[in-house]
Amino acid sequence: MHNTAIEIVKNNIKIRKLKIVLILLATYMVVEILAGFYTGSLALIADAGHMLTDTFGICIALIAAIYSRKEATPIHTYGFFRTEILASFINSIVLSLLSIIIIYEAYRRIFEPTEIQSFPMILVAIVGLIVNLVGMYILRGEHFHGHHENGPNHNKASDPLFKDDTTKGFLGRRQKR
Repeated sequence: MHNTAIEIVKNNIKIRKLKIVLILLATYMVVEILAGFYTGSLALIADAGHMLTDTFGICIALIAAIYSRKEATPIHTYGFFRTEILASFINSIVLSLLSIIIIYEAYRRIFEPTEIQSFPMILVAIVGLIVNLVGMYILRGEHFHGHHENGPNHNKASDPLFKDDTTKGFLGRRQKR
């Protein structure tokens, strides 16, 4: 399996975008952690934790994107494309563990409330939202996983023969008179 020039360019663009978003999220994650402890806001600490999982997920996706460039070997006949799937699985486990920690801390704070400095918290939260929106904007629009498709409509439903069979199945076959 040799990569075409288009696939190589798409992969390079994907890697560059992931690096930009990784730096953006990691930087603001540190700001949210510091602001969360300064203001006493569990919401900021939770969002910093969420940004940690986003940063971790993007870091894993970046490593997987770089690693999946490797060509197939006699042992790995499909290449290394499955590393991206494993990366998603690891990220989901980390996000689940973080959710459990946040739930525990929220439960604890019900019985031991802490005072929160609301203005700095709101300010940091708004900037955090903007950072997330910028990251989404940077990563938008590409469809980077391969199905060895022959065009933009690469599912069976776009096949005219499949549509005809599906339509006949739903509407019933016309009987000739």
